[in-house]
Amino acid sequence: TSSPSGEVTEQSGASSPFLRSLYLFFNPTVQGARNTYNTLLKDIHKNTPDGARRRRTALVALTGAFALYAASRAFGGDDEDYGNRTDNLATATVSRNIPIWIGDRYIRIPVPFGAPAVLWNIAVSVSRFASGSMTAPEAALHMMQGAAEHTVPFPISQVDVAKDPSFWFMK
Repeated sequence: TSSPSGEVTEQSGASSPFLRSLYLFFNPTVQGARNTYNTLLKDIHKNTPDGARRRRTALVALTGAFALYAASRAFGGDDEDYGNRTDNLATATVSRNIPIWIGDRYIRIPVPFGAPAVLWNIAVSVSRFASGSMTAPEAALHMMQGAAEHTVPFPISQVDVAKDPSFWFMK
């Protein structure tokens, strides 16, 4: 039997060779997008054991992401002039890493690619919006950018779309 990611690579459209020549990691990115879709969305609306399992898995992972970000905010502490130190870290840094504060410094734990990163970005965006360090449009854009980075089969700019949308779309 073939795996879901194998199903994607076994089928080839007329433009696949051309796209692979432009972007070296086209096929692995398509496979990753398929796996992310299967993990987060496939059959999630159906009242089947598989759909229920996917809903539980996503809910547990999202709850864990919220807890990790809340812990990072708590251990990061507040700066008198600038507010919470975790909220002041660059969006690109926090979208790919979990900051763990040790005194005045932090270490970065990389977030796994795919569904965990999408859920982590949702937790970061909602948490930053709730704390007032991000507006609702910025949070929505950050969630869309995070989802696009893990599901679109071509490179996405690391520049925050809310800060410089023209650069992000022109890359």
